[in-house]
Amino acid sequence: MRLRALLVIAGLAAASLAASPACAERLIVSVSNHRVTVTPNYSGGELVLFGSVEKDDKTPPNRSNYDLVVTVAGPRADMVTRRKERKFGIWINTDSRQFIQVPGYLALFSNRPFDQIAAPEVQRRQQLGLNNVLLMQRVGPDFADVVPNDPFRSAFVRLRSEHGLYREATSAVTFLTPTLFRTGIPLPAEVPIAPTMSRSSCSVTARW
Repeated sequence: MRLRALLVIAGLAAASLAASPACAERLIVSVSNHRVTVTPNYSGGELVLFGSVEKDDKTPPNRSNYDLVVTVAGPRADMVTRRKERKFGIWINTDSRQFIQVPGYLALFSNRPFDQIAAPEVQRRQQLGLNNVLLMQRVGPDFADVVPNDPFRSAFVRLRSEHGLYREATSAVTFLTPTLFRTGIPLPAEVPIAPTMSRSSCSVTARW
């Protein structure tokens, strides 16, 4: 059966260190394969995103210092992170935290470190890096994204990263020419496929 992996290019931005508001450059992008075939023997794969910066008539001819950030997000679902502690010689669940409609797959790639591309407030606003991605949680009767050093958030990101489902790489985007770029998008064996229902849920367990 051919199942279409729900991987969306959620954010794509190019900027120059000397960007001019008058410029109207455009990004032209595509991927090597628009459909992923998932079979019982599927063990992972890779898509290649490639494209170019299309200059306009106001772009300086020698302009080449572009920065590029690519965000790839998979289908969203409610997830639960459970905290396990060892008591009386056995591991038991002691607490949990629900994450609301977070990406099942999330990758953030750039051509250089995020802090060299944008100021901290811009990184937070544009959700550059796993520490800045919005991961909404149910905290008591409210919903909020808790700070990155929250133990539940840290455990959730760590466990997803260990399975290759959350990742960031600040040297993954390569400029082949001053305006032509590419990056590989790894798809692990556990990559989520498009759900048959509008909402789905799962859980992960961490020990600390």
